[in-house]
Amino acid sequence: MRFRTFIPLIAIALGLSSCQMIQSIPVKTMGIGETGVIQTPVLAELEVSATKYTQTIQVKKAKTPDEAKMMAVAQVLKDTKSDVLVEPQYELTRKGGKTFVTVTSYPALYRNFRSMTPEDEYILEHMRFRRAEVTEGSAAMMSRKKRR
Repeated sequence: MRFRTFIPLIAIALGLSSCQMIQSIPVKTMGIGETGVIQTPVLAELEVSATKYTQTIQVKKAKTPDEAKMMAVAQVLKDTKSDVLVEPQYELTRKGGKTFVTVTSYPALYRNFRSMTPEDEYILEHMRFRRAEVTEGSAAMMSRKKRR
């Protein structure tokens, strides 16, 4: 008897769920490199600290070494009140199941934002022929065994 009362309820539920409306809106986008996009470069001065800053941070909830580095950089940027770290170096260590990241870098701030002028065209010419090749790697973390 109960089975007969469930069949109409299931049919009503399926009928209501199939009435869902999906709306699609056509979108047209254009990439920066394509024709028709006008871009004006913005220049900024970078004020780099003269002293190297070193801080060791205990990183919690990091699943990978790269995530631990990002969390440590975020903390260093917050503590130094800077915008970017110049030439950061990382050292990852584990002690007692805890991960520590030591960040050594020069903190820097962006200053004096301005639009590019015709006098600044030499910067673009310099950038066309010189490209920095950046490679990033990670060293394996090795645990040190205590000697007795």
